[in-house]
Amino acid sequence: MKIYEYFGLKEDPFSMVPDPKFFYESKPHREALMRIIFSIENNRGAIAITGEAGTGKSILLRKVLLNLYENETYEPLLVICAHSNFDRKWFLKKLVNFYGSEDVEEDFFSFIVKKIMERYEENKEKMVLLIDEADKIKNIEVMEDLRNLLNLEVIDEKIFHLVLVGSKALPQNLKAYSPFYQRIALWTQLNGFSEEEVENYIKFRIEKCGGKSEIFTKDAREKIVAYSKGIPRIINVICDSALLEAYIEKKDKVNGEIIEKVVNMRGLK
Repeated sequence: MKIYEYFGLKEDPFSMVPDPKFFYESKPHREALMRIIFSIENNRGAIAITGEAGTGKSILLRKVLLNLYENETYEPLLVICAHSNFDRKWFLKKLVNFYGSEDVEEDFFSFIVKKIMERYEENKEKMVLLIDEADKIKNIEVMEDLRNLLNLEVIDEKIFHLVLVGSKALPQNLKAYSPFYQRIALWTQLNGFSEEEVENYIKFRIEKCGGKSEIFTKDAREKIVAYSKGIPRIINVICDSALLEAYIEKKDKVNGEIIEKVVNMRGLK
């Protein structure tokens, strides 16, 4: 039996995987989503979202990706910068592969520009490049390529859009190449949840998986509010660990005592 099944749930409510169906529209997340959509629909070119670790940047990006997939006007691509040592070739190869081309004899950048233009001319599709962990972009050549792609326009319409998501180090890193930094039209910061939003978030996740919010007692929820400081990832970690402890102890609810135990074990006090 899966642990979540023990609590009458259909799936894992506090998985660490950034699944867009679990996107919770807190005030900061809803506003960030609206700004991204505004940037794309109103030809602003580039927008950057920053936030501390665990504030829900990745799931926000996947929510945007899902929305764009459902709109035939846009052709989205998500690139995750797993490390900061990548060079221009590695980055451009990601875009080349997106167009299903393994063996490109011409210059990668020229090929990408040609494909973006072709897609627009054939289907009126505009490319939206979403970059997660964008604070790891430190290569000036990559920044210059992105700057040049932002120049792609048809009459008064941009056909390449850029969404950068990263830690609070992102602005400082991009300032290393001012011509690119200046092209980012909009900036917004993603913050944690309010106390009320933490409780609503727990309820939202539980109910999304077919359960009842009473799995976590009032005392448990209050302690999660206090120890998580409103950071979604920490909320998930505490709740996930608490469900495991309740399962081991054969309890059908998570109480404040279990939360205290979990928090102590994980050093979150």
